[in-house]
Amino acid sequence: TRTARDNGVDPNNVACDLPKPNLRVGIIPGGSTDTVAYCIHGTTDIQTAVIHIIIGESAGLDVSSVHNQTTLLCYYASVISYGYLGDIIRDSDNFRWMGPKRYDFSGMKKFLANQGYEVEIKLAVNSSKTEEDSKCLKDCKRCASQKDLTSDESSVQEWKVIQGKFLMVNGANLSCACPRSPNGISPYTHMGDGCLDVVLVKHTSILNNLRLLLTLSSRLKSIYDLPFVDVHRTTQFSVKAVSREATDVSVWNCDG
Repeated sequence: TRTARDNGVDPNNVACDLPKPNLRVGIIPGGSTDTVAYCIHGTTDIQTAVIHIIIGESAGLDVSSVHNQTTLLCYYASVISYGYLGDIIRDSDNFRWMGPKRYDFSGMKKFLANQGYEVEIKLAVNSSKTEEDSKCLKDCKRCASQKDLTSDESSVQEWKVIQGKFLMVNGANLSCACPRSPNGISPYTHMGDGCLDVVLVKHTSILNNLRLLLTLSSRLKSIYDLPFVDVHRTTQFSVKAVSREATDVSVWNCDG
């Protein structure tokens, strides 16, 4: 935000091109899942991260902005989620005395509740494939080819509107891989290609929710194998809750 203001750019304008900061940031794992560190370093080992920083290793990382109708709310580098994950964060605040275990406890509660939410998603159509795509690795050609992309060059040609009831709606800025989820929530999301993957998990049964969790924890399985999960690659998207009842509205969890 400071770099934007120093360059005369209004960060509240959703259509603006945010300038790249001049200061490089070293990422050292110290959280619960450490997805950003895992995707950059390939591990959550602190010593490895420090060595990468000392020897000057670097990688480009997109940062996504979150806006309401008029104002910039925050930036994130990992994932923003509405529904299941948002419910977990909201509920876990009541059990801070449990430490990190509160996430497992609240996760089980919300898993059994199997709450779905009616929403309308509007996203910019992107021609890039999300299935059978390449993973983002060191010296990634896809990210290198997109490094000079601007909002003018990536002007939206078409918008797609999706309505339905979902367990959760995720905007993945990177794969979100971590030790608990080796392939992440969206295996083919790239760190620096100017796009994010919108992962839509339809509201179905507890059995399917279990299939989702088992798939996310597997090294061999992919969310693309699940018929109740859709993935859309885009440069921007919006979400509007259809229901006006307070009990039928979730909250956003903005991670990283």
